[in-house]
Amino acid sequence: MQTIHYFMSDTGKQKEDTRPRETSFLWQDGRVCLHTVPSEWLLMPRGEEKENRQRIRERFFGRRENGPERLKRYVKDTLPEDGQVWLAPELDSFFDGYESPLPEPELAAFLLRRQPFREILILLTDESDRMRMRWWQERFLEECFFDLNGLYLVGAGETALEEFCGWLYAQSGLPACVTEAFPDTDGRKTAVVDLRFHTRPPFRELASGSIYLDLTSGAQKQRLLGEKRRDISYVSARNYLDTVFKARYNAI
Repeated sequence: MQTIHYFMSDTGKQKEDTRPRETSFLWQDGRVCLHTVPSEWLLMPRGEEKENRQRIRERFFGRRENGPERLKRYVKDTLPEDGQVWLAPELDSFFDGYESPLPEPELAAFLLRRQPFREILILLTDESDRMRMRWWQERFLEECFFDLNGLYLVGAGETALEEFCGWLYAQSGLPACVTEAFPDTDGRKTAVVDLRFHTRPPFRELASGSIYLDLTSGAQKQRLLGEKRRDISYVSARNYLDTVFKARYNAI
């Protein structure tokens, strides 16, 4: 699994050091690097009086970066050449257009296994970057099909995964249905995994009581389901990682 580079603030932990800190550790057969920035970097300059003092200081000593500027420069200068880059939710407002990456298949399967067990899996996908998505879906399903009693691939195209579905049935006896229409299932037995960026969740079609694992970590999806379907258990990949990594950091 690729290294996960997670940028976050040190909010909630008292620290004497006001510089960024990097902490690495092994997690789920991979490596995580936490890039922790001082929480004061998230504060914008305040008030006219402070701005006047700032101008006087700049006149004699030169301009000094404010917190958000230091944050942006640090993230830009620290971006790795490989691995996945994640930003904690509190940093979103400083980086317009940021999107969380799609978790690697092994990590996505781990996130699914951390939810209450559901025997029916609905995978929401599309045909963008078809070869990459086919590779991703095959790796993901190889990790989590063992205990399933039903599998639906929605939006994958009729022939996109035909060969893999045949292999899956030969290995496990699990029939997989490739369909464009959202299936009618028992929500108490259903987990829905969403791989689609920039799309609305099918909130009308979701069976009551379903688990909805959003691997794109879309804030709008979370907001829409929170407003329209409070009977659905929404899980965001980034929110889960944020909880785990901040708990790990605060325990160091």
